[in-house]
Amino acid sequence: MLTDTVFSKKQGIAVYRLDELIDRLEDERIETRHETNPQITLIRRYMLDNLASGQVYFPPLVARVPEGALADGRPDRFAVIDGTQRLRAMGQLRPFITRLIGSDVPGDHAKGYLMNKMLDKIYISVQLFEGFTDEEADQLYIDLNTKGKKVSLSKRIAYDSRNELNKITNLLVRTHKGLQTAGIEQEKLSIHRPRNVKLVSLSQLRRLVGYFMTGQGVNAKPSMQQETVVNAEEYLDVIGHWLDELFALHPAVSIGNYEVSMLANYSLLAAVAEYAYEGLHDAFPIQKKDVILERMRRLGHVDWNSKHPQWLEFTGAERKGLYFLDTSKANYSELLNWLRLKGGE
Repeated sequence: MLTDTVFSKKQGIAVYRLDELIDRLEDERIETRHETNPQITLIRRYMLDNLASGQVYFPPLVARVPEGALADGRPDRFAVIDGTQRLRAMGQLRPFITRLIGSDVPGDHAKGYLMNKMLDKIYISVQLFEGFTDEEADQLYIDLNTKGKKVSLSKRIAYDSRNELNKITNLLVRTHKGLQTAGIEQEKLSIHRPRNVKLVSLSQLRRLVGYFMTGQGVNAKPSMQQETVVNAEEYLDVIGHWLDELFALHPAVSIGNYEVSMLANYSLLAAVAEYAYEGLHDAFPIQKKDVILERMRRLGHVDWNSKHPQWLEFTGAERKGLYFLDTSKANYSELLNWLRLKGGE
């Protein structure tokens, strides 16, 4: 237990075992704030996925205790300022573990026992403030949740070692020369045309990679959080193959320039990806590459110039002398059907 006095308020750091926090929560010795069930579910899933390995990492919970409570070591009771959703997720672990132990599914029984053993081996720190009023606690909660800087998407992809989709996206960024030439916007979620001439944002690239990995819609938001992708190199090879064929349709150096390339429009780019890969998710890698090659080369006769009048057939609007395609699902479906027609399918 470490304590210090800052700005007339005594504060300290106490460390609790995970099972101790769960006990206190069940005995109502911990007072929590408003709960958000979807967030609790996500945190609980993270804990269940990583509990057996002991790789559960959280920033300190923040709580308050009455005047003088820090003098006797670790407080037995406290009121949470920040961390309610984490605590409530912890409080839901035991029922899920009990369910696993009693399961007839192979592997669940052993996994449940291993998780149960880890409850007293994982430690959670709590930053404790002494004598805070309700107003001070509320202000600290607001400050903690609004003043901090959000981790950028590029850093989340680069550093998230558990998310297979992020890992493969990051590998693609680092290894595909054509993609590097075309440009990836790594800080902004969207790209403003025509000023930005990079082909895709990292968020858009991640969705494209997710499509090739799952076979789900290009505009879906796959997570690939829990399962390890054992054939990651195969996916990387197939995606890289599609990119090679994409840059054969239009040079990588100018494909993101909306002044000359309609492929700089993400809706059209995504439709090209879906046209090339649809129906191939369960095929062998060599079959995927052969069909992608055939389909993409069938589009070799298409004029991708953004000023071509053919784009006026689709819903859109003219701005700054350029025609911008509408991003609606209906327009996307029209683009996909048009590509199938142009590809002779």
